[in-house]
Amino acid sequence: MSYVRKVIGSDEKILAITSLHWIYILEGALWLLSFLILGFIADHYLLLYSGSNEIGLVAIELWSFNSPELKAPVIWIFGTIGISGFLFMYLIYISVEVGLTNKRILYKKGLFHIQIQEVDLIDMRSENVDHGWFGWLLEYGRLHLDCRFMEDVHLPALVKPYDL
Repeated sequence: MSYVRKVIGSDEKILAITSLHWIYILEGALWLLSFLILGFIADHYLLLYSGSNEIGLVAIELWSFNSPELKAPVIWIFGTIGISGFLFMYLIYISVEVGLTNKRILYKKGLFHIQIQEVDLIDMRSENVDHGWFGWLLEYGRLHLDCRFMEDVHLPALVKPYDL
């Protein structure tokens, strides 16, 4: 169940609930792919110039694989960094939710340590949608809510921000 549905008052009506755009998953996948490619390049040049791809470390034994490419710790180090980047972007993707009611906008982020920003609709002076070429093409954008008596709220890349 949506977290926004749990926290609204009895006199409020939900107009829209949206989540982040899948561009965050794509960004995480690109981080993973980039670090894997960098790992293979670094391992190749390490093997080329030093004659060894193990940098003085004990080679990582993988079950029954005997391939020297899979024993190189350089690839595993870069792969671990890439997987960490992907998981970070995935956790951002699944932990953010934005809800619009007839009285306020709710911005929830976090899985275990949940933070909510609320903006009453009467306190908003303006809202701006920032999207570049990719945002226009893939229908996502970042919202900037200009508020009167509080700090401005910057929302991440949302699906169809103009509908919100």
